[in-house]
Amino acid sequence: MIQRVLLCALLCIGFANSRASEPAFHAVVVDFPADRIPQFLWARELVWLHNIGVDAIASKETPAQFRGLVTQAGLALVEPEAQALRVSALDPNALTKSRMAMHARKQVLWIDVESEASPIFRKGAVSLSGDESKDTQPLRREALVSTYWAAVLDSAERSETRRVTGLELVEQRFAKHASALGIVNASRLPWHGSFAAALPSFGREIQIPNVTVPAHDALLLPVDVSFSDQRFCRSCTGMSNTERLLYATSELTGLEYENGILAFEFYAPVAGMAVLQLERQPEGPMLAGGRPAEFDWDPDSKRARLPIPAGKGDSHEMRIAIAISDPEHVASFAEGHVLILGETNKVTTDYTPPEIAARSRLIVPDQWPLTSETKLPQVIYNVTVPADRLHGDKVDLRIETDGLSVSHRRVQLLRPVSVHVAEATAVHFGTAGELLSDPPLVPVETPNGRTITVQVKNNAPEIRTFTISASGEGVEFSPEKSVVTIGASSEREISLRVFTSNAAPGMHLGDLRISGATTYEKPLRLVTIPRTDTVSYQADLLGNGAMQQVWENTHLRSVFSREDGGRWIELYWKPSGKSLLPPEGIAIGGPVRIGLTGSELTFTSLNGSPLTGMPRGGHIGSVDWTAESTGPVTRYRVRETISPR
Repeated sequence: MIQRVLLCALLCIGFANSRASEPAFHAVVVDFPADRIPQFLWARELVWLHNIGVDAIASKETPAQFRGLVTQAGLALVEPEAQALRVSALDPNALTKSRMAMHARKQVLWIDVESEASPIFRKGAVSLSGDESKDTQPLRREALVSTYWAAVLDSAERSETRRVTGLELVEQRFAKHASALGIVNASRLPWHGSFAAALPSFGREIQIPNVTVPAHDALLLPVDVSFSDQRFCRSCTGMSNTERLLYATSELTGLEYENGILAFEFYAPVAGMAVLQLERQPEGPMLAGGRPAEFDWDPDSKRARLPIPAGKGDSHEMRIAIAISDPEHVASFAEGHVLILGETNKVTTDYTPPEIAARSRLIVPDQWPLTSETKLPQVIYNVTVPADRLHGDKVDLRIETDGLSVSHRRVQLLRPVSVHVAEATAVHFGTAGELLSDPPLVPVETPNGRTITVQVKNNAPEIRTFTISASGEGVEFSPEKSVVTIGASSEREISLRVFTSNAAPGMHLGDLRISGATTYEKPLRLVTIPRTDTVSYQADLLGNGAMQQVWENTHLRSVFSREDGGRWIELYWKPSGKSLLPPEGIAIGGPVRIGLTGSELTFTSLNGSPLTGMPRGGHIGSVDWTAESTGPVTRYRVRETISPR
């Protein structure tokens, strides 16, 4: 999750494609099988795709609710082009395949990005809990590159291709004021060497030394990129037409100039070098990854050489910056990276010298109400965020001074409060994944009842006080109300005791209500289970709009796609937390009557024929489960060879 937040911050350097008069071409399209992804995960995953830079998805299932969420997330719902290349996010060669298609101006349809669970589990690069594997990195890179380099990749004036031994592709593409050298290494070995590249602004070639392309990787190296072209250098209005990035040996994904600071974002799997052509010596130190670093300046050629440290983690992300000039005035954001949905938020800005505050303004998304209050050297803006924006989405705020952008901040939009029930049941797909129930479903043993833990997070940037109350059909909660004060962007746990002495076995509906600083309601499902008996109930655990049939007691929980069997989705041994079925579950060969007694699960064929395709059982950890078939009846018994603690 931390990687998501850090990498999503790069999107502030994205640039709009200027091809407004042409039909929209989306180089990166993500397959989003909405009919197989739980509906309660739609918004979360669409927001994530938007935040990492994806601008288009494809989906065969398009109900009105889903189409509305796609629009709210700022994505386009498109039909993939006939010649689109399908690339699996789980393919170890995904990056090189995608990059080859990108250089051929061929659309890439990314599949296997999202895990599926309806009802057959299918693993994707993003788990059902929202965790990312390293397999998302190629998609993240391509989303950034296709946005930043659109003017070069999509509408280059010309290109030159060269053959280099050991490399799949070496191609330089030229657009006005910039070019990019694309290199693809599809082999199992890293490649190291140098390249000759054309410098159109100088009318000659330059040698780019010490380039390393890792195995199964690709680079798009910047060559002769003008700092005066805002398609490539955001807000670089103070830079001369002759000042430019001559080349870098790492892949450039963003470039900006604010308050006299020139900053670069790179994909840097190994250490590299950036060479700048300037008209004056830089005024201040270089920063690399947040730390001061030395740089070389040649006063004769007026070139600065900036070292690029190797990026860390799976993303290999590295930011470097250098102070080009001492700005006459500086505007900045004082604090805050979060705005609360449906509320008026305070955004504080600072100005040096103070008198430029009168010549500055805050730029927010269209139709957002905005007022301000001046308290020099600060201006406090009151920004009202619409309540219908999606939780977790991100937007850019900018400060303009004398009509020029001088500072920006990418902020996240959050609902005022988030509520999570720690004891909520999850559907387990073998050991490959699990899907937490939403609304939360909590099993409660009768007659003892149980304690549940409600985790309440205050998403606001100030201390707030909330009242939490709980109620349900046939059940009682103690305490009925709790008042808690929670710090800014902090979380508190509240324990509630559930009493079920007057509740019949089975499903009971309830809810958690938040009042006080905000109003929020969380539906809750409670399943009361007698200590020595079994309950059977229906619930939409997969978020697909259909009801699954559940058989459950204190030992076992077994989930089926239909009341008469269908697909056997889960067999879960509670004492040791073992999921006994394979991730894809089991297709039951015909309609059955199901029974559960203690640790024995019985299937009786309704057509009198023996069941086919049923598992023989197995051994997982300390748990044994065995099958015994007699005619149309199959019994499964579960036991532990070592008693659970």
